[in-house]
Amino acid sequence: MNDVYPEQQEPSPAQPPFDDPNADVILRSSDGVDFYTFKIILSLASPVFKTMFSLRLPRDAESISPSSPHVVTVTESSETLEHLLLYCFPRSSSSTPSFDSLDDGVAVAEAAAKYDMQGVLGHVKERLVASPFLETDPITFYGVSCRKGWKAEAQLAAARAVEVVEFGCMDHYVPELENITAGAYYRLLRYRLDCCVASKKLLENLTWLPKASGLEALLDPHHRSCVSGGGIKATGSRGQTTAIPPLWFCEYLKGTGEELFVQPRAYTVMDSDLYHAALLKASQGCQTCRSRGAQALTRFRNLCAAEVSKVAFKVKLEFKS
Repeated sequence: MNDVYPEQQEPSPAQPPFDDPNADVILRSSDGVDFYTFKIILSLASPVFKTMFSLRLPRDAESISPSSPHVVTVTESSETLEHLLLYCFPRSSSSTPSFDSLDDGVAVAEAAAKYDMQGVLGHVKERLVASPFLETDPITFYGVSCRKGWKAEAQLAAARAVEVVEFGCMDHYVPELENITAGAYYRLLRYRLDCCVASKKLLENLTWLPKASGLEALLDPHHRSCVSGGGIKATGSRGQTTAIPPLWFCEYLKGTGEELFVQPRAYTVMDSDLYHAALLKASQGCQTCRSRGAQALTRFRNLCAAEVSKVAFKVKLEFKS
């Protein structure tokens, strides 16, 4: 930032609330828009501005009169500067700035970091996390977070990236990949693999099921005509650690686990053709399976999908800033 007026362009006033004639300082954007503001507000938000205003500022050569505010020219565009100042000024929740693109939000975050506005930076990152950009383009969001050293945001973006069906394929490209290190991308791929492994293990060890799961027809069957030959670890409604489920349910668990290893998403569980195949086999099983198997399997599928959706948030992303 500097106090030199860019003679090549005529400044224009900013929109309210940054046109107050009582302002004691003007921030002039890189594209020639004057923001009339107050030193006390900027000083409270930014140690950088506080230090600047404690020094004797030279009067801008183009000032209309000796009593007119100082003009401080900054490198931010008027759009970025407006968003930044809106976070500093008193406002209602309805006037919280929103961003048209991830780049716009990142530009404001960079300005907040430049002027050491830590409170503003926190609010900007919260706004970005709540924006659609995390859902619609998590890999780009991850790349930006890595470049900026945002660990918590990188973890959230990585968890959302796991939901992208094409993620990990050679043809899945986003421009942000040009801006991050190979190490950062490797750690994202490694994180996805860890999610794949963790999701598959859910189907190999059912101890995560609640004790009162209502899955007696699957985990504690009082029949022997269609059970598998081996046990499976499960909590069960009676607190037992081993149950002998029907063979068709064991096949369902194995097949669904393999699908989750490829695509560790709750949608994988809910949309699997294995579910319908298992329902058919249950209808051809023993009396317990025919009468209670379908209801129990549906409940299990819902519980399993909910548990899979938690995996990406439990697996820790390795992060290096």
